[in-house]
Amino acid sequence: MRKWGIAFSLLAVLLGLAACGGTEQEVNILPYYYGYITTDGVLFGDTDGVYSVLCDEQGKQLYVLKSQSVYDYHSFNEAGNYEVVGFVFSVYDKNGVLQQRFEVDDADGSREFQFESSVGLFLPSNLDLNKAVLLLDMLGPQGRFQLLRADGSLLAEEKLPVDYKTSSFNGRVQIGDDFLAVNLSSYDVYYSDKRRAYLYDFSGRPLHQDANYTSVHPVYDFVEQRDSSYFAAQYFNPQGDVLYDVLDAKGQVVLSGLTEVQNCSGDLFSVRRGTEYGIINLAGEWVYNSDEEE
Repeated sequence: MRKWGIAFSLLAVLLGLAACGGTEQEVNILPYYYGYITTDGVLFGDTDGVYSVLCDEQGKQLYVLKSQSVYDYHSFNEAGNYEVVGFVFSVYDKNGVLQQRFEVDDADGSREFQFESSVGLFLPSNLDLNKAVLLLDMLGPQGRFQLLRADGSLLAEEKLPVDYKTSSFNGRVQIGDDFLAVNLSSYDVYYSDKRRAYLYDFSGRPLHQDANYTSVHPVYDFVEQRDSSYFAAQYFNPQGDVLYDVLDAKGQVVLSGLTEVQNCSGDLFSVRRGTEYGIINLAGEWVYNSDEEE
């Protein structure tokens, strides 16, 4: 732990930014029971949805999200609860004015919503509503998931092996400038943990993966104190060791075969590669490094 602390401090010194602090969150939307008090002092909200504040990458409050499940009150599922037949996500600005509404339903009878969490709305870190995507979990009843664009049209769909059909599902979407990644975590019928990342461009075409990635997550910029435009993609080598590639905002590999990716600042990364650790640039060259065995 002490060695990593030295590496992080040196990275800040190299950049001349050791004294930089984080951004302060701007607070002007206040939660109040089932809703929020807006910047105009107006209370809005009701009991038929779940509300949350959306902050951008600088921690600034931009929107309020209302998430609703739509029920068929004449039909019951296997657990005896009302059947979920759709979802509505409404995005409001800080004054309570509706900005965009996202809806998913089963109008043609092709979709099954097993849980109240079967559909999730995901946004990029800058909260660009035009890049919003909806992830539909139909893994249990149908063995597949779908990605929808903001307008509700189909972006991508994956059919998983049959042994997933009765499994649980926990999907998250990471959105880059020119690609998105679905992190799927589930259990098969034998309760064996299954993890896989699916990468697509914004036309829905699968992206080439140098390895079978199990997850993709943003690399944290510790100087800017926000997620960077780079992503760490985890995978296992043939020997079963965990390794990482670093992907750029287009989903392309810029660094590969790293044992650990801690964080970055600009195009410098605090990493471990084999027994060496330190700071590396995009050319794969050590700016500073040391060896654990020394």
